[in-house]
Amino acid sequence: MHVLKNLKGNPRSAIEFFNWALEAMDGKLSSETYNSIIVILGKKGYTTEFWGLIKTMRKEGQNIQEEAYKVILKNFDEAKLVKDAEKLKKLFLSEPESSSCDAKICTQILRIVNECDWSEEASKKLGSLDISLSDEMVVRILERLSASPIKALNFFRWVSQELSFKHGENTYNAVIVLLGREDYINKFWDLVKEMKQEGYGIQMGTYAKLSRRFSKRKMINEAVDLYVYTMKSPNKPSDHDFSMLLRTLALNIEQGLNLFPRAIKAFEDSGHSVSKSSVDGVLKALASIGKLSEADKILKAISASGLQAHVNFQNLVISVLCRAGDLEKASKIFLWVAEKQGKADAATLELLVNKYCDLKRAGDAFTFIKKVVENTGIKPWHTTYKTLVEKLIGQNRIGDALKLLGLMKCHGFPPFTDPFFEYIPKSGTVDDAVGLFAAITVKNLPSTSVIIRMFEAFLKAGRFNVAHDLLSRSPGHIRNHADILNLFCAMKPQGAAA
Repeated sequence: MHVLKNLKGNPRSAIEFFNWALEAMDGKLSSETYNSIIVILGKKGYTTEFWGLIKTMRKEGQNIQEEAYKVILKNFDEAKLVKDAEKLKKLFLSEPESSSCDAKICTQILRIVNECDWSEEASKKLGSLDISLSDEMVVRILERLSASPIKALNFFRWVSQELSFKHGENTYNAVIVLLGREDYINKFWDLVKEMKQEGYGIQMGTYAKLSRRFSKRKMINEAVDLYVYTMKSPNKPSDHDFSMLLRTLALNIEQGLNLFPRAIKAFEDSGHSVSKSSVDGVLKALASIGKLSEADKILKAISASGLQAHVNFQNLVISVLCRAGDLEKASKIFLWVAEKQGKADAATLELLVNKYCDLKRAGDAFTFIKKVVENTGIKPWHTTYKTLVEKLIGQNRIGDALKLLGLMKCHGFPPFTDPFFEYIPKSGTVDDAVGLFAAITVKNLPSTSVIIRMFEAFLKAGRFNVAHDLLSRSPGHIRNHADILNLFCAMKPQGAAA
């Protein structure tokens, strides 16, 4: 069942696997399995295989379940397969040779059971029918009692006690589907434990129905209990089921917050890793109800449990918050992750810095990256530094840009000076130039070539007086340097610009 569910988008592979399983099990496959494969094949392009399998089902005494019938009929109608749709209707409404009799028996039983509350008299009336029930008939009767779960349970018990009927996986699943609701949840779990002792498990079709109902009725604890229980069985819910559960928890964040770790642990314990798509689904769900800011609470709940999922979760949370423009929350989460968990990375840091810069908040980006460097062991990428230097200068924050060069130097990166040589000669001051020399000084002074380059840039920009002021504040060996003196002589204009 689990394999077929994963192959629902690939009918060809699904039928190949089914045929292999049919042979391996000597033709002994459950009604649930048969109905799962015909749902996969009941669509345009696979009608030949579909009808061939229906023929096999009839030979094995298997019938089309109502839910499968509805799905397939809808597929046929949408694909305008009129003849196939009509044939399916006739097949579903007609019964095998013994079915006419079976239908009468089912009708008689339902009439007695529905007449009044379950009683000894009802039991006697049923006993007087002198009937023999098949697995399929019991399932059908239980399905017709969906509006009266307790009557269904009483009938379920009656057939085993009075008719010595041996319940199988199909009948157990038929009745637990009915009991999976608020008023009968204790009886539901009692019967689930009983069926486990009998060697039976929750079928994936049953899991899907129950999970949808629990989610719809906001039975969030029950939804997680069901998932955790089923993940310990041979037939496990799919990755998609896991993603849908996380989404349900997110949409009911008040109830679901502390349940994330349980659900994720069950998933990880089965050998899986939480995918980015699953986390993205959670964040989209939060965004859809205007509670994206609650993402950090989920992250902290997951991280506190020591689960691996928090690595993917934290990076995606920060990424989504960045896209949403909530940089304060994203920055706060990043710092928390870096300081408490030690798992933050330079790639996510660059994402944050770039987003700040995109919003023309380079000054805030500088404050943030400075705090990260001072309080964590994270080393920003060279590209992160270079981008921020350019953005700071572009937003006339030359002082912050100079301080950033100091951080780059501490991390062993070569100074990124090009933006300074574009800005300072045109718009900067002597103090800016002196600050640049100090920021890139390795021992006592920057290289002479850098100083000459700055003087030349000032002079080319026509700012002779500023260049002269810088010269007057320079050490003696610079003021008397032959190349610098020659430069001033060669480029001195008739009227120097201030």
